[in-house]
Amino acid sequence: MSFTDWLKPAPPVEKVLPTDAVVRCPACHSDRAMPSLLILRRFVLREGRLVSFIDGDRLACQECGCVFSVDSHGTFRQSANAVPYSPVGDPHGEFGLTPPEAPPEAPRPPILPMPLRRPSV
Repeated sequence: MSFTDWLKPAPPVEKVLPTDAVVRCPACHSDRAMPSLLILRRFVLREGRLVSFIDGDRLACQECGCVFSVDSHGTFRQSANAVPYSPVGDPHGEFGLTPPEAPPEAPRPPILPMPLRRPSV
């Protein structure tokens, strides 16, 4: 690293360009930022060796909770048997989660008042 390296302009900030195709949720068509749950890999046999490369991502919609994938072939939804299985929701809970049952609490001993102390003279 030379002394003049700090004079070079900073690299451009990544942002959405007008020519970019925005990925939308297949269920609600939202384009909000989505977390990537899993990296999708493509596998090929090359000269007798297994080669893999990253080909897409499994995403989750922030609006409706739909889980779907985007790769070089486009956008698609997983089968219910896809690994890892990720259900959309559970009818038993508000957010698809049922809280674990809390163990019964043991009775607490009564809190006794603190005895008064004699002042030191």
